[in-house]
Amino acid sequence: MFFFTLLKSLFSALLQTIIQFIRRIRRYSRKGKAVRVAIFIYDYANKSKRGIAYKSHLRNIARKLEAFEQHIKKEITTSDISEQFFEEFIHFLKSLNLRLNTVVNIVTKLKMMLRRANRAGYIVDPDLLADIRIKQEEVQCVYLTVYELNKLNNLQLKSTNAQIRDLFLIGCFTAMRYSDYTNLTADNFADGKIRKLTGKTDERVVLPIHPIVASILDRNKNFSFLQYEKSSQNFNTVIKKLCRRVGIVDKVFKEYTKGFKKIRKSYKKWELVASHTARRTAATNMYLAGIPVFRIMLLTGHKTEESFFRYIQIRKEENAVVLSQHDFFV
Repeated sequence: MFFFTLLKSLFSALLQTIIQFIRRIRRYSRKGKAVRVAIFIYDYANKSKRGIAYKSHLRNIARKLEAFEQHIKKEITTSDISEQFFEEFIHFLKSLNLRLNTVVNIVTKLKMMLRRANRAGYIVDPDLLADIRIKQEEVQCVYLTVYELNKLNNLQLKSTNAQIRDLFLIGCFTAMRYSDYTNLTADNFADGKIRKLTGKTDERVVLPIHPIVASILDRNKNFSFLQYEKSSQNFNTVIKKLCRRVGIVDKVFKEYTKGFKKIRKSYKKWELVASHTARRTAATNMYLAGIPVFRIMLLTGHKTEESFFRYIQIRKEENAVVLSQHDFFV
């Protein structure tokens, strides 16, 4: 038995060595060569073991590159990547009337793929990629206050409307993603805690059951309501309607860049509420309640405080109210 295990281990090590050797030969054979960027991205997406959404996003970038190629009547290879290319490509993306943050996301992912092409042995200037920067706009989203959440919780509802409200509130007190809080089972609840392996990042999250979540479980009598089978579009339509019904109608002013124009628009708060609002709501209310940032980040999965503070929704007016209660301003 020991001999068989040793032989298996040696064979595995030899196989890995051979694979690494073949990869080095391939990289060496490509050294100094260029590859069409869109084809490289399509090929990488087709071979990737990542999720459908990730691969779909890469293919979307490749399609945008192909549209740009048709626009300039030239195929773009890795050797064509320059400051001028990025300047023209960004201008082209804006001409499609995309929001600035969408453009930033496309360019960021494109740079990531070009780094991978460089590691694969194709011509790419890594110093150039480091120099190309495009600033993301601040995302202006909404969160619901504890008072507003209580109004939703006290609403008398039946059937699907009640299910959507209850699932949304669970998200608002757990900081889970929509894909996680609409896919819970009885097994996730035990000993006064919720335990869940997240779908997107495959990380294990453990947190105490909030009293409102406990009351939701109690009034539903069993856990069958946790399984939501309708579309996310239906979910968002219903939760907006319920927020309007309980009077979540404060005016919210949004400003963003779309294409080459600055858009300034006023909304009623309920219009901006959607499934992902639950996660932002939980993170923001936990922060306002004084829970240490690093503990909230264990739930949200943010790696840096900078990214966390961009995520939570503390408006300047609300920040002024909080500051006014600090000893420094009293």
